[in-house]
Amino acid sequence: MAEINGAIREGNADTIRHQGHSLKGGATFGARPVCDAAEHLEDLVQSPQPDWQAITDSAHRLGELVDALLRELRQCTTASGVF
Repeated sequence: MAEINGAIREGNADTIRHQGHSLKGGATFGARPVCDAAEHLEDLVQSPQPDWQAITDSAHRLGELVDALLRELRQCTTASGVF
């Protein structure tokens, strides 16, 4: 998320698209909301004139979903004794 946020500050749509695509690919193991939010972010930066406020809002939402997913994964691995 740090790279996406940095790219937003720089107005770098290519980096946002790449990072969103990478995150979307990595989240397909059952984290559908993360995947959908990453895809939405990727779609937003495809516009010839990106709406940076919408991109910022979408990145914020994606970050929230990633944080929630990480919390869930930590709880699962702790409960199962994996880590």
